[in-house]
This record gives sequence, C-alpha cells and structure tokens, in this order.
Amino acid sequence: MNILGDYQEQIKKQLNQSQVATLKILLRLISVQKIVQISKLSAYFPLPIQSESCRKHIQRFLTLKKLSMPIFWFHLVKIMVEKLLESPS
Repeated sequence: MNILGDYQEQIKKQLNQSQVATLKILLRLISVQKIVQISKLSAYFPLPIQSESCRKHIQRFLTLKKLSMPIFWFHLVKIMVEKLLESPS
C-alpha cells in the first residue's frame, strides 16, 4: 500500500527524496500508532539515531517552508478536489 496514494507524484514535485521518505514515515506512524505528538512519534521513528535527535529531525521537517499551508497543502487540496469533481458519482 502506498501511503501517499494518487498524490505521490505531486508531492515528489515539491519535496526532495528524503523529505518524501520522512513524510511517508510520519503518515505511517500516525496511522498505525494513532498519536500525533512529536515526542511520542520520535520513539517509533525508524532511524538509527537517538530519540532526541529524531524529535529534532521531525520538528525541522514540519517547519519547512515547503510544507507551509499556501505552498504545499492548498495545492494538494486543490488537486484532491479537482480529482473528486472529475470522477463519476
């Protein structure tokens, strides 16, 4: 199962390879662990680094300008809505 679904290509246009990997890991952890606290997610993050370093990695990722609401999310939501509108009901 691809966690990014049909939107993977659009996401790959805006994020580099390691950022896409981090996004996939975070989405998978959130869906499996049902938690959104950075400090708790860092304990499950599959990187061979200390939990505190992992927490900082997640924080740096989430504060990227590329992930800002108008730059990343509005564009992605627009694509989702367009896709929903063009699919037959």
